[in-house]
Amino acid sequence: MQRPASLFALLLMLTACGDPQQRALKDLTARGFSLSVADFHQAAAKGDVQALDAFLRAGTSIDVPDKNGDTAFIQAIRARQTAAAEWLVQHGAARTSTSESMILLATRSGDAKLTQLVLPVHDHAQNDAAQMSTAILEHAQITAAILEAAQNGLAEPLKVLLTAKPAPAAATLDKALLSAAQNGHIECIDTMLQAGADPDTRQPTSGLTPLHFAVQNDHIPAASMLLQNGASRLALTAESKSIWQLGAVSAGMAALLTKPEKPAAPPPRITAADIHGTLTLVETHLTPLPILFTATDGRVAIFSHTGLELHVRPEEIISDTTWRLDALITESEIMPAWTLPHVILTDTRSGQHHFLIQGQPTLATPHSATVQILNSDTLFDCRSGDTFQLNDKPHTITEITRHHLIYRDPKGQSITLNLH
Repeated sequence: MQRPASLFALLLMLTACGDPQQRALKDLTARGFSLSVADFHQAAAKGDVQALDAFLRAGTSIDVPDKNGDTAFIQAIRARQTAAAEWLVQHGAARTSTSESMILLATRSGDAKLTQLVLPVHDHAQNDAAQMSTAILEHAQITAAILEAAQNGLAEPLKVLLTAKPAPAAATLDKALLSAAQNGHIECIDTMLQAGADPDTRQPTSGLTPLHFAVQNDHIPAASMLLQNGASRLALTAESKSIWQLGAVSAGMAALLTKPEKPAAPPPRITAADIHGTLTLVETHLTPLPILFTATDGRVAIFSHTGLELHVRPEEIISDTTWRLDALITESEIMPAWTLPHVILTDTRSGQHHFLIQGQPTLATPHSATVQILNSDTLFDCRSGDTFQLNDKPHTITEITRHHLIYRDPKGQSITLNLH
């Protein structure tokens, strides 16, 4: 009588084991989980990919939320479980969160792969209000993540964030560079400069540049990198203070700053060129002020401007310009010898301050550019307003910014060259 009952139990167990859902439940039990939302999320937080697979086989919805609206995917991101997060995405998990920014969470992990997983992949090209709202929110989250990564030295996630579409605004790149320089994060500084951040960008209220921040905090490698990428050691703050007037400069930093770099001779101006081929944009840079401080008798500064020699006293406006001579300094206990004598000018139109050393040109806006004939070594220097011959027709440069150059053909059509 017992034998048939035992046979029936065996058949029942074999039937149960043949059910995929029952097998999944058995696998979960063996791994210490029950079939619940809390345990599903716990498996994600632990990075237990085999358990996640069993949950899905047992019928769990991959995006089932907890009471806070969080999903298993966000739990994996929060716990920095890259493999589990990647597995969930591969199996259709949504990359959205109602409680917090997954982009920021992934960035804080320092993991580039985890950051890549949370970047938006959908297309917002359609004029749908909901899609546009989502796109705006995602762009704001990416901007916040870029700034936080630069501040905290998270270079690998930062590189990933900069690949997001649409590209981050120039103001975001500049703000991130200021933060990276202030904290001395070399790799982040390099990343931001390569992305197009301006090495001489200014903090809006103080006028401090990345180099000012690096010097203030004695980040010598950061200062060196900025100088190598064209940062001006003569930039003045909003209060007309130079680098040496912002506080004590260490001996190592002073050694870095005391030798002014000698700018390379620019290529020939494009105005005399007769070009046959295609132009590419190599780099953009600031142009020297059209005024040179040439000499002083200690009371009067002598300037060369448009071929004229102009004698100017402090507080006077330089003739036929918008520049006012604010200070004439012939000796100083703070400034290094190579900066003396020098003058400080203020552009009365823009309020920007300029530091001029005797006999040395000072760089300022507007921008100029270096262009190259494609598949050649021929370079030209360009300024806004320059007219040149291209394929036997006159073209005129109409605009140069930090990131592009625009020129107009004889038919009035504009052609844009972007800096890559």
